Parts: sequence; C-alpha cells; structure tokens
Amino acid sequence: MFLDDEKLESMKPDQVELTYVNHIRVGEKGSARAPLSRYIPCWRSEPASWTLGTAEEASFRTQYVLTRQGSASARLFVELDSGYTASSRTPIYVMNLIARGAPDTPTVESALSFFDEAHQWIVNGFTSLTTDEAHTLWGRHA
Repeated sequence: MFLDDEKLESMKPDQVELTYVNHIRVGEKGSARAPLSRYIPCWRSEPASWTLGTAEEASFRTQYVLTRQGSASARLFVELDSGYTASSRTPIYVMNLIARGAPDTPTVESALSFFDEAHQWIVNGFTSLTTDEAHTLWGRHA
C-alpha cells in the first residue's frame, strides 16, 4: 500500500461520505420543465388560485439524522437543483444524496462497512423522497 511504501502513518478515517448523483429528466429539449411535485411528493403543486403558473426552476436542501447503534453519528443530506443536460439541453433536476458520518472505529474496514450502510440509506431515502408515478416512469415498479 502507498502509505506503507512511503513509510507514512496508516489511514485512520474519522469521517466518511458516499454521494449519489441522480439526473431526473423532466421534459424534452425546448419544452417547459414538468412540475417538481410530479417527482417529489413533499413539494406541493401550485394551488388552482395560483396565478404564476409552474415554477421555471426549483431547488432545495435538507438533511436527516441517521441513528446508528442508538446515537446520531451520521446524516443524509439531500440537495436538488434545476439543470439541463450538457449534450441536448434537456431539462433535468439534479438530486444529490450524501450520506456522511463517522465509522464505528477509525479503520479502513470500518469505513468500508459504513459505505454499505450509507448505500442502503441513500437507496431508501431516494425511494422515500420520490413519487410512485416517478418510480413507474423510471421502471422501478413491475
């Protein structure tokens, strides 16, 4: 390993992070962006009396405490921003889910174990934060 070869101290991770970046297609090139409420249930649709129409762009950030072995030693951060694909300028939402926290012990093995937990938190978080309609569009439901 590099650290051993260079006679450096072994790695002792005290914080680890796993990030998933999701590009959610929400329209065709040149079309209006579909309402965020179609994909994210906690984002309410505009009421009928609303005179401004559908939001052209949207973004939000939130975080959740993840309890591990009875303590709050990790968090799931969710960030969503409007965007466009670079190649075709198709409207998308970019949804990042970031699991960050302390491994049980400051070892590489414990950090890798944290990644396994983080993967589950991210998958469950994404599923919980997105609509059934979106799951059907993405082929997540049979």
